[in-house]
Amino acid sequence: MQKTIYMRKSNFIIVLLISLLYACTKENHVGTAILRLAIEKDSYTRANNDIELIDTANFILEIKKHNKTVYNDIYGRFPEKMTLEAGRYSISIKSSNNKAAAFSKPIYGDSQDIELNADEDLKITLSCRLINAAIKLKIAPSFLRDYPEGIISLESKYGKIKYNYRETRLAYFPAGRVDIFLLNNDKKTLLLSKILRERDVSLINISSKAQLNKYDNKAISLEIDTSKIWSSYNYVIGEKQKKDKGIKIDKAVNIAEARGLIGSKKIWVYGYIVGCLKTSHLISSEPFTSSSNIAIASRQNIEDKDDCIAVELRKKSLKSAINLEDNPYNLYKKIFIKGDIVESYYGTIGLKNCTEYRIE
Repeated sequence: MQKTIYMRKSNFIIVLLISLLYACTKENHVGTAILRLAIEKDSYTRANNDIELIDTANFILEIKKHNKTVYNDIYGRFPEKMTLEAGRYSISIKSSNNKAAAFSKPIYGDSQDIELNADEDLKITLSCRLINAAIKLKIAPSFLRDYPEGIISLESKYGKIKYNYRETRLAYFPAGRVDIFLLNNDKKTLLLSKILRERDVSLINISSKAQLNKYDNKAISLEIDTSKIWSSYNYVIGEKQKKDKGIKIDKAVNIAEARGLIGSKKIWVYGYIVGCLKTSHLISSEPFTSSSNIAIASRQNIEDKDDCIAVELRKKSLKSAINLEDNPYNLYKKIFIKGDIVESYYGTIGLKNCTEYRIE
């Protein structure tokens, strides 16, 4: 009797092991698929005439599955088709991995997450766009006259670039903060700071106080094209202009000007209320789920967090009157608000320690 029971138990264990082995084998057999890649024709452009067209065959291609690299080489060596296990993959391509600040070194690239199904033949088209940013300075004659021995230095955590007065090339930096300094008579003076986003190309005119009246009072313009985000900014060296900007409500700065005043305190900024921010994204329609901040932008139809300034609502009177969770009718209204401009708040430029406001 005991022998029979033992044999039955043994048979049961054997059947169970076979079942588990079959299940594991079936689970691991996910099938294969074919991946083909192409780069969209003319998806990247030259940012300046002195930059040679880049050979896409030398772009660096990386393909990963669950953070495991399955291909890391130049695009020119990628086969016409590659057989891979079915599953989810991340594809990234760049013209360079060098992040150092440099003249005439645009970096183009793209990244995509894809799902490869078993027995599928999938073709992915990569659209390589500018993924770093650039600054070009135009030095006015008045600046040359007043600072003949001066040197302009563009600086970020990725390096420094000394800008010659006769320089015409674009200075490229990874997205992030760039400080512009004047080095003159052993003194280093911060002229302005700019937060550059991917594809930004900022054209900055620098003059001294003597040419103040020759510039349009609006000072800042913005133009968008299909390949890059171009902006221009006039900076006039002169203590009066620097002290006056944004100190009164009638001298309030717009969104673009505020980006050049990081670190400035008690500055009036104006824009349109376009939503509120939650961690990584902009909430631009009801229901609004945050009363601690609002997002303001240069236009009412902005839906990208990076185009906004995040405004902290810490003061009780401001919070109760402005926040969208309790006052959704404030959406799209024009607001003037006074505070300290900071480099980052909710992942974008911020206005904190706000004390006064006016809604129109």
